[in-house]
Amino acid sequence: MDIDEKYNAFYKRVIKTRESRIRASERLANRDQHYQVVQLIYAIFFLALSIWIFYLEKIGRMVSSADASTILLICSFSITGTSFYVNSKNYKERSLQLKSNYIALCKLLYDIEATQCQQHSNETLIIHYQEHYGRYMILLENVENHSTFDYLCTLRDRGESFTRYEWSKFIWWSIEIRLLSWVISITPLALTCWFIFA
Repeated sequence: MDIDEKYNAFYKRVIKTRESRIRASERLANRDQHYQVVQLIYAIFFLALSIWIFYLEKIGRMVSSADASTILLICSFSITGTSFYVNSKNYKERSLQLKSNYIALCKLLYDIEATQCQQHSNETLIIHYQEHYGRYMILLENVENHSTFDYLCTLRDRGESFTRYEWSKFIWWSIEIRLLSWVISITPLALTCWFIFA
């Protein structure tokens, strides 16, 4: 493989990495927004539930103090557990780190394109290739890697073919990501409703 072919292959690799990082950044930002909305909905729901329980106690209907305390304790544990999980994942911060990384990859792509547009001797092209490859490796090390799912989404969006194994991984991760998101979102509400109506 001569240096021009090697440089073109490297250029395509940087493009795929950048697109995968964009997708990963968007995925993490969407998760952060999703969980922020879920936490807000739960806060409003639990506030309304507290007011409702207080009202029922005031008029002397249905709810004993022990039941009310237990329901509110379950609500508190549910929202606290969900909040700890979401905050421990640092979705927003990770999304911003990936964003600054893909912006730096974009700058690298411009430099590669500028080098490819100019006529260079093989020795000069090798020097540029080594410099750009070194910058690429530093950018890869500076931030977490995108997931295989993000990479497979990038390949799908580019119209590239998948093996059966890659398709099965892609479908499984698509289901797993959505399922995990909804399980984390619905569990506190399900626990609260189960206790109220059990």
